[in-house]
Amino acid sequence: MVVFVRRLVLLFAAFLALAVAPVINAQGASPGVGYANLVQVGGSGIQGQLRFTDTATALRTFSSAPISGFNPQKTYVTLVYGLNSRGPGEAAPICGRDTTLGFDQMFISAWTPPTADTRSLDFTKQHHIFVQILGTPLAQALPGGVILSQVRTVSIREFNPPSGSAGTTDPVALASFLVQWANGDIPPSTFQLRSCGLILPGNPPS
Repeated sequence: MVVFVRRLVLLFAAFLALAVAPVINAQGASPGVGYANLVQVGGSGIQGQLRFTDTATALRTFSSAPISGFNPQKTYVTLVYGLNSRGPGEAAPICGRDTTLGFDQMFISAWTPPTADTRSLDFTKQHHIFVQILGTPLAQALPGGVILSQVRTVSIREFNPPSGSAGTTDPVALASFLVQWANGDIPPSTFQLRSCGLILPGNPPS
């Protein structure tokens, strides 16, 4: 299971490398902080809080505390969704695909440690680097990057090898599925929604 989680993360990293070429712009990111209270879906029992810290170059997504309720036999990942997505208490579907973001932007990381019923998430995803062009610092957007001001909801989803993959953990064998997911709907049987939260600005109330 540990090897599979590592392969899954590497697989998505490889997918980012195949994404569109970097774009150079003068705007860059919009630094800030946010949080989301995750609400269990379908009686999963998975609920807790995620926090976000956005700098000029990267978005850090991390759990405020370890979260329980995970099936030790399953792999769980976090995805973020665009500004047109809906959160708990809003019209269905919640934490659904918003095509303003590519799948490579939506994918954050897998929860660890694998095979545990209590897990944590702490992953920093780079979205910009600064380069000097004729003496002027410009922000270069990185493929697969996402900034806090681009997202409205966040989820925990249970990952199951897609139908037709024979349950493989081989990243090469799963690569064709990533291409299918790039601009299409999220396969509900492959990424089963287990928890969803609305991202709010600022720090959580103390």
